[in-house]
Amino acid sequence: MSDSDNNNAFLRGNQLYENLLKQGTNDIEALTTELLMFLGFKFKLSGTVYLKAAILYLYYKNYRPHVIFHNQVYAAVAEQYATTQIRVERAIRTAVCDSNTNGNLVALNELLHNNITQPEYPPSNCELISCIASWLRLQHQKGHVS
Repeated sequence: MSDSDNNNAFLRGNQLYENLLKQGTNDIEALTTELLMFLGFKFKLSGTVYLKAAILYLYYKNYRPHVIFHNQVYAAVAEQYATTQIRVERAIRTAVCDSNTNGNLVALNELLHNNITQPEYPPSNCELISCIASWLRLQHQKGHVS
C-alpha cells in the first residue's frame, strides 16, 4: 500500500461523502446509514438499527465520550424502540462483532485510529458509537453535513 493509500484508507468514506453530496443529500441520517453500510453493518440485525439510533442520539445531544451509556444513550434507544437497555446493548454488541468479523476492517480501523486488523478484537460499543458521532460532528463542522 502506498503512503497516499495508507494515509487514509477510510477516507474512501470521504468518497462516500462526495457521492452523497453529489446525490444532493447532506442529511445526517442518510450519511450515518451509508457509513454503517460502508463499514459492513447489516441492517437486518436489530443491533445495527439500535446502533444508528444511538449514534444519532449522541450526535444530536452533543454529548462527549464520558457519557454513561446505560443511563442515557441505551435508555433513550430502548425507550424509542420499546425494549430494554440490556437488549439494546446486547444487540449492538452482536452487530459490532458481526461487522468486525465480516465487514470492512480497514475502514473500521482507520475510523477508530486503531492498528488491529484482527476480527478477534472488536471495538467496544461505547468506543464505536462515540467515535462515529464525533466523526459526524467533525464533518458537520467542516460543512459537509447539515
